[in-house]
Amino acid sequence: MKNSITLSNFIDWIRIFGVSIGYYFSFDALAADESARAIRLVTLVLGLALCATSAFEGLYLSEGSALAKGFDSASPGPNPYHRQSALWFVAGAAMSLVVFVCFPESSSANVTYILFVLFFLALSAFNHCYEAVRQGNLSWQNINRPFLFLVLIAGTIPIIRGALL
Repeated sequence: MKNSITLSNFIDWIRIFGVSIGYYFSFDALAADESARAIRLVTLVLGLALCATSAFEGLYLSEGSALAKGFDSASPGPNPYHRQSALWFVAGAAMSLVVFVCFPESSSANVTYILFVLFFLALSAFNHCYEAVRQGNLSWQNINRPFLFLVLIAGTIPIIRGALL
């Protein structure tokens, strides 16, 4: 159990680092006046660095992930609700690849995907904030998710604007 908690925490750092590196390259593309490439990179970053790592964590490390986030894990392995959440992330990762590969020239397809994922992440950040404030669950994830979401929004707005203008 200790190993899966440690691995879950490690994946959390990989997720944060992967998104940060991806946004670095997206802003590099934006600065080079390549807004279409920038928006496509954000699609890939949200799909792989964020959704794919969350899917893996939810499907294969569900018990350790729950404990790392300050939740009880009554039974080993993912419960149906946890599995369903992880499968949403599988769909998010797969759709990022579909948009990236099948619609390389469509900024609107990329922006639609990004806005959809960001809406989900806004609700998720609210849930983490609720857990921290109302439930007193002050785990690392519940504390950082609302702030990381705001950073994600601040980083995404200029890239979306560049792609649409």
